Amino acid sequence: LCIEEGIYQITGVTIPDNPNGYYLQTQIYARNAVIDNITNPGSTGMSFYAEMPDPALGQNSSPDFGAYPSDGYLCTSYRKELEFNVTDPDGDSLSYSLIDPLQSVGTGNLTNSGPYTPVNWLAPYSLADICGGTPPMDIDPVTGIVSAQPAILGVYVFSVQVEEWRDTTIAQNGPKVKIGETRRDMQYAALNCSQDLPPEFLPFQDTTV
Repeated sequence: LCIEEGIYQITGVTIPDNPNGYYLQTQIYARNAVIDNITNPGSTGMSFYAEMPDPALGQNSSPDFGAYPSDGYLCTSYRKELEFNVTDPDGDSLSYSLIDPLQSVGTGNLTNSGPYTPVNWLAPYSLADICGGTPPMDIDPVTGIVSAQPAILGVYVFSVQVEEWRDTTIAQNGPKVKIGETRRDMQYAALNCSQDLPPEFLPFQDTTV
């Protein structure tokens, strides 16, 4: 099991006000062929997607999932909790949900306009039963903690959506409205491990500019 991290940066972009806001997408085609809970993973791409509000709203930063977690795996022998430590620099309220991961549009590692099609789950898996096991994978809508105990070894896709909510009234005491969302598409391996016997990860430092 190897993890490769890519950080893409751009500065100095100015966009006009737009009451509809904006969305961002980029994609990779395709996923790992070893994935066990969707059909044809080697021919199914992945879309990275986020929504941002009208710039006229003022300062806003999308929720940050932080660094890849050191415990980014599942275990078949006990129910494991995954805490992503999502932060929002603007203090917006956050809500969490598990959603269908998104496919790419056509082929190629590039950017395409929506709509984006959800992945096709491989039976008996579904959004209601992402990786098997009892009880099925779920998420706390307030804390964002994901809990899961897969029934068998494998590699499983799932996606966490974080929605931003803000009070946009002058008095700052009105109802909160949704101003944006960020999705993280994940592929976690279910290993033969336990809380007392975690797997060992070896860091290899290799940077390409």
